[in-house]
Amino acid sequence: MNRYLSKEESTALKGVAILWMIFHHCYHETGLFDYLNLNFYPFDMESVLNVGIYAKVCVAIFAFVSGYGLYISYMNSAVIEGDSKWIWNRLKKVMTTFCTVAAISYVYFAIKALITGEEFFSKYGKSVSEIVISIAADIFGLSKLLDTRSLNGAWWYISAAIIFMIVAPAFYKLLNQFGSVFVIGVLIVLPRILKLEYFGQTSIYVYLEVFVVGMVACHADWFGKFYRKFYKSSLAKVATAVVLIAFFVLSIHNNLLLSRKIFWEYHYIVVPLINIFLCIFVIFKIPGCKKVFAYLGKYSTVMWLVHIFYRNDMNAHVPDNTWFMITPIVLVVVSLVSAIIYDKVRGFLK
Repeated sequence: MNRYLSKEESTALKGVAILWMIFHHCYHETGLFDYLNLNFYPFDMESVLNVGIYAKVCVAIFAFVSGYGLYISYMNSAVIEGDSKWIWNRLKKVMTTFCTVAAISYVYFAIKALITGEEFFSKYGKSVSEIVISIAADIFGLSKLLDTRSLNGAWWYISAAIIFMIVAPAFYKLLNQFGSVFVIGVLIVLPRILKLEYFGQTSIYVYLEVFVVGMVACHADWFGKFYRKFYKSSLAKVATAVVLIAFFVLSIHNNLLLSRKIFWEYHYIVVPLINIFLCIFVIFKIPGCKKVFAYLGKYSTVMWLVHIFYRNDMNAHVPDNTWFMITPIVLVVVSLVSAIIYDKVRGFLK
C-alpha cells in the first residue's frame, strides 16, 4: 500500500517553506541589511548570510509539494473532469487569491503615491497602454512570462505555478507510460547533454525539475518505501534522524562551496529533498510541530504575497543593535495576521 503524504503534512511543508522564504528575503544579500547595524548574536554576519542564501530552498519545497499534490489531484479527479476542466479548476483556485491580493496591493500603493506625491505609474511604462499592459500582466501572474515589471519581486513564482498546472497532466501520463527513471532522466540529463548553461535562481525550468520530482515521489511512493525500509524500529528511527540531521547540516555547510551555476541539480533537487525528508520523518514527529507548521502553511499563499511589502517598510525603522531575528519574526506575525484577515473577509463575502 502506498503511503501518500497527508494533507496536513503537505500543508506543514508549506509552513516550513514560508518561514525559509521570509528569512531568505531578509538576509540573502548584504544590501538588505548591512546598513542596519544589527546584532547577529550568537552567530556572525557571514553565517547569517549563508543561511539566508540557503533559504532559497523555500521555492523548491513549494514546487515539490505542488508536483506531489497535483499528481494526486489529477489521479483522483481528471477522469471525471477531463484535462481542460481539471487545469481550469486548479488555475481558478490559485489565481483567485493571487489576483485579488495583487489588485488590492496596486490600489493601495496607487492611493499612497497619490497622497505622498510619489511617482508610481511611470515606472511601469512610458505610454498609458504600456502601463496598463504591464500592470494587468502583473495582476494576472504573467509578469515573469512576459518579462514586464512587477510590483513585488517575489511574485515571479506565480508564473511558474501557472506553467506547472498546465503541464501536470502531460507529465502524469509520461510517468505512467514510461516510468520515473525515463522522465527524470530526460528532464535532468538532457540539459547536460545539450550543454545548456545555468538557468538562474528564478528560472521556471530549474523549478520545473523539482516539481516533476514531486510528481515522481508520489508516483513511485518514495515516502512509503522509505518508511517501510528505514523507519520500522525505534533504533531505525533514531538512526534516520541522525543521518538526516547530518545531511541537513552538511547541506548548509556546502551551500556556498558548491556553485549553483555548476551543481544546480544538487541545490534545487537534492537539498530540498533533504529538507523535506527531515521534516516528514524527524521534525513533524515532535509533538505539536506538524500542527504549528500546518497552521502557517494554511496561510502561506497570502504570506508569500505580502511579506516583501512589510519588509521594505520595516527596514526603514529598525533601531541600532536590533537582534537579527526580530525582523523575520515580526514579518511572520504581520504577514500571518494579514493572511488571516484576508481569509476571514473572503469567507464573509462568500
